[in-house]
Amino acid sequence: MSLLYLDTLRAYDAVHLAAAQAVSPLGVQFMTFDLKLRAVAEQVMPGQVWQP
Repeated sequence: MSLLYLDTLRAYDAVHLAAAQAVSPLGVQFMTFDLKLRAVAEQVMPGQVWQP
């Protein structure tokens, strides 16, 4: 996997986190949903999902 891909994921995560915090109190629900999506993606693509 390329480093550019990992950097893109990290940037995506940072934006995601900022968005989740901005819409608090919905932020907690949003992050929970995001973690569920991550868990599913990890099953489909083991080792390719960056965990914060």
